[in-house]
Amino acid sequence: MAPSPEKYAERMAPFLVSADLEGHSGTMFDQKGNAVLPTPKLKDASYRDAFITASEALVSRASSRPPDR
Repeated sequence: MAPSPEKYAERMAPFLVSADLEGHSGTMFDQKGNAVLPTPKLKDASYRDAFITASEALVSRASSRPPDR
């Protein structure tokens, strides 16, 4: 369930001015302000390559389908 705009601002506003962000370049945060960490399995090159290949095949199939009406 999504928080209200007020609650979201209350949680996220401190991130805009926090000096602690210096060590977290590129880190994404969820709606509660928790860091979204990378999936450990994607550090394995063979798994990552297979994941990307499968993802590209899925996007290609989805792109070639006529739109639902």
